Amino acid sequence: MESLYYQTSQLIQETSNLFPKLENDPNWESIENAIQLKINAISANCERLDVLVFKTPINERPMAKMRVDQLKYDNKHIQASLNNTASKRRRREEEKTEREQLLSRRFGHDHTEITVDYLGQEQNSLQNSHRNVDEMLNTVTLPPVRKANSTEKKPARNSAVALFQNQQFTF
Repeated sequence: MESLYYQTSQLIQETSNLFPKLENDPNWESIENAIQLKINAISANCERLDVLVFKTPINERPMAKMRVDQLKYDNKHIQASLNNTASKRRRREEEKTEREQLLSRRFGHDHTEITVDYLGQEQNSLQNSHRNVDEMLNTVTLPPVRKANSTEKKPARNSAVALFQNQQFTF
């Protein structure tokens, strides 16, 4: 069991060391295939180690199980890294082809005008409407508010008396 564990651990290390080459090498397909073969070998070794764990003495079994689980965990992460790398590469290739298509596209004389300034027009409209609302508020509501704030507030009873005195009654 120990030799298979160390062999699997060595495979995981070798596989991890292949990833930097996968990013930069133009011959990425062969490296990706090599990584996938190593992942399959690691999975097979882990299955074999699972069987061997139950053949170890009972007092060593929890530690052996933990070590095998760690190998499985590392293998899953290597597989996920391979999938992520492949999806990034596909996305970069799609972006590259889209760029090439846009750059090679010819526009006719009826397609030469492209309006790009929608955001600028919207910003100007918003600023104008805010300025107009501010002007309306300043002219309509602020003078009475300023006048009310400038006079001293009197108790409500005195205000009521003043209102009553200002009323003209005809009999």
